[in-house]
Formats: sequence, structure tokens, C-alpha cells
Amino acid sequence: MGDGSRPECTLCQDPCPGGALLETYDRNLSWLQDYRLGGSRQFTTPAGRGRIFVQASVRQEISMRHSNLRFLPVILFPAVAYLFSIGPLLSPWPAAEEPSASAIELNNLGVGCMNRFLYREAAEEFRKALATDPGFNLARINLGIALFYDQELDAAQQALDEALSRDPSNPYANFSLGLILKNKGSAAQAEAHFKRVIDFDPKCAAAFYHLGVIHARQGRANEAEAALRHALELDPTNAAALYNLGSLLVKLGRAREGHEFFEKFRALQPGAGISSGMGSGPQYGKAGKYALARDGRSDTPRH
Repeated sequence: MGDGSRPECTLCQDPCPGGALLETYDRNLSWLQDYRLGGSRQFTTPAGRGRIFVQASVRQEISMRHSNLRFLPVILFPAVAYLFSIGPLLSPWPAAEEPSASAIELNNLGVGCMNRFLYREAAEEFRKALATDPGFNLARINLGIALFYDQELDAAQQALDEALSRDPSNPYANFSLGLILKNKGSAAQAEAHFKRVIDFDPKCAAAFYHLGVIHARQGRANEAEAALRHALELDPTNAAALYNLGSLLVKLGRAREGHEFFEKFRALQPGAGISSGMGSGPQYGKAGKYALARDGRSDTPRH
């Protein structure tokens, strides 16, 4: 700052007489207001999200050495409005539409099969839903989940990869693909997908649990312990996190502390021996909410 009272101008590095503020006077762009020169603002319009970088003041009292910037708003406002008006046209995917009623019905039949642990039959219903409406991304994610529980990992990964190409931030697709990659031993890729889930839902205990297991397998003991403890902070009844944190602490030479977690695990799993671990295969309904197939409704977008 020049004299400590006004922001310096990025053009001349001197205190800006006009305060270097961009003030609102356009009613259609009211989100653009009171930001210092060089500042930025993330905003949302009906056409999408974006970020604008304020490059100049528009106050009339700004010094004449910046007079070449006086007409910037005349260019800036129409340009921003134009870009956002054509934004949807630049998207690689069409705007979301409602899926067909027949595709929703077939998807829901598949969800019913999943609830009865009929994974192969569920996958067939989800395939029928996609054949009826190829843009119904929910059915594609459900297909990947069904194939995962049926241990068709390659086919499941293919379905979920395609689903994420249409909806990259979808927590169900990211979580399920993380499970697949973790089971395949692709730790770095699995970690990336679980972190995307956490970005979407910072309170997802299951995602922190799986990150902890991945870190433990990689020998990143401190990160593993932190992730597993955080999973238990979010969900103290997470038996898998209790068991794995106990195992980790014992391996680290902290046996007394580790056995405290084993005791908590036993309290949640009556009759379970420590050697039983957490089972050898995926259990539908116990892997977390983002590993569950979902019903389709008339307001479910196709993507």
C-alpha cells in the first residue's frame, strides 16, 4: 500500500485517487460490486458459474492517467453477459432432461433387486433402462454399483467412468469407483475419487475411512491414523474404522491404545473375534450411503 490509506493501482503502483473500486450501477449484474482493483469474485448466474477479475475502477474521480480505462465497463458488462448467455451452448453435454417414464420404471425394478441382493438381475434391469434412455445417467451409476457388488469389476469401472464423464462431481459414481480401484490395488486413483467425495460431502465418514485404509497400505501411518480418527469423529459407530485403527496402532507399537479400539469394535460386533476382521467381500448396505443404488423419479435429470 502506498500511503496506508488507499489501495495501490496495479498499473502505476501509486495510491489510486478513486479508491480503485468497481461499484455496481448495472441492475442486471448486481453481483459485481465493491471489489478492489485486481480482486476477484466468484458468482452464479442462471446460465452457470464463473469468476471475474476486476481490472479497473469506474469512479469518475479516478485520475486522468487511468482515463483509458474509463470505458472498460461498457465493454466488460456486455461481454460477460454475452459469454454467460452462450455458456450452455459450449457445454460438451446437452442440458439435463427428464428421463423417460419407462426408463425410470426399469431402474426402480433394478433398485428392488439390489435391496434383495440380486445383483446380476439388478444389472440387467439397469441395462434395460439405459437401452430405453441412453442419457439416464442415474441408471448408468446404478449399473456400475450392481456390477461392483457382483464382482464384475472391469465392467463396473467402465460404467462408472462413463457416468463421471457426464457428471464429474457425482459422489455416488466417485465413491463406487474409489471402492473398485481400491480393491484393484490402484491406491492413488482410488484416493483421488474419495477426495472428490469429501469435497462434495466433508462429513462422509466412509470416505475418510477408505482414505485411512489406503494410507495404511501405503505406509503413510500418520495420515492413516488422522483419516481413521476423523472417520470415527463423524461416525463413532463405524466398526470398520474402529478395527482398522486398532490394528494400525498395534503395528505402530501402541498396543494398549490399539486394544482400546478393539474393545469398542467388539462392543459393536458381539461375538466377533479380532481375527475375523471386517469380512472378505463387499456387503450391500454397509459400505456407505454413496454405494447404494437409487430410485429414479420423474424429476431425476438424465445429464
